[in-house]
Amino acid sequence: MNTVETENIVFSYKDIERLGKTNLSDKLIKYIYGGADQHQCVERNKTDIEKILLMPKVCANLEERCLETEILGHKIGMPFGFSPTMCRAWINDYGEIQAARAASDNNIPFGLSSYAETSIEQVGKSVREKNCLKIMQMNVYSKDSMNEEIIKRLEKSGFHAIAITLDHAVHGNRSFDKAIEEDNSTVHWPMPNFPKGILSELMKDTSKDASEVDSYCQTWDDIRRLKKLTKLKILAKGICKPEDALAAVEAGVDAVWVSNHGGRQLGDGPSTIESLRRIAPVLKGKGVELYVDGGFSKGTDILKGLALGANCVFFGRPVLSALAYDGEEGVEKLIEILSKELKNAMALVGCSKVSDIDESILWVE
Repeated sequence: MNTVETENIVFSYKDIERLGKTNLSDKLIKYIYGGADQHQCVERNKTDIEKILLMPKVCANLEERCLETEILGHKIGMPFGFSPTMCRAWINDYGEIQAARAASDNNIPFGLSSYAETSIEQVGKSVREKNCLKIMQMNVYSKDSMNEEIIKRLEKSGFHAIAITLDHAVHGNRSFDKAIEEDNSTVHWPMPNFPKGILSELMKDTSKDASEVDSYCQTWDDIRRLKKLTKLKILAKGICKPEDALAAVEAGVDAVWVSNHGGRQLGDGPSTIESLRRIAPVLKGKGVELYVDGGFSKGTDILKGLALGANCVFFGRPVLSALAYDGEEGVEKLIEILSKELKNAMALVGCSKVSDIDESILWVE
């Protein structure tokens, strides 16, 4: 086997990322993989996961391992899904649809960003036959009429949940943002998942962010307000502090999503895996589900997240890498790799099903 053939072998996510980057511009690479300040939180997310070790278990009868589980009342094929991220259509015009179809084909949760260039309706139509669990990320807007406008579209398009982004009161200190957002060859307009009033203002001045047009500071009361407008499940996304997790539960959320916006907001903030370690115990018995994203890239990473109390682990950048690598086929390959790695790791720690996974599989110093 020659060097070129070896370099093109895809064995793990690292290979997908390496090959995917060869198809991206330097600006997009900086935008997708960069973080706040000096990118330290992006790295912390990854290194803190790596520090956690797994405890091998031998002589267990584990010929079959089942990855099926349930979240928000829906059976899903595997305990991981796709976080809502922008940029999918920056990579290719059909990136959002390709990611949604791959998620649907494998029955894993799919997250759509309010900043996506593909509409709620297009995503709903593309996966309607299989109807995977679909989650929309959005802010609570200042006027109920704007919230109701988006909710009606979500309900009509078969979405199941709303993830309220709570960690984006202001933009993080990101040096790479300005260059990419001023590059009209990269940014696609319009962004169709905002209320019409906000979208019209953004079209007048594309340098503005939606938070500047509707500069409304969210409170816990806004979650209560949103719950009165819909029967869709409500998720609190962007939680890193145990006290905030408890406040979200008191506000009536169905799930707490531990996230630090991929390390793009507070550079000196904690990693999500360490936040999960602190939050999971305080939510035990509270009747809410717990999700996590940020820095996860392997099947063993998923296993660690589940062991620390997450019901589902979500992936953001890896999906973008997979789209850059080979479109929909690349995303299918990512799912195949992650599921194979997870099944293999489950066998080595003595777990035959997702419900077997707990902290006992972690190495304790």
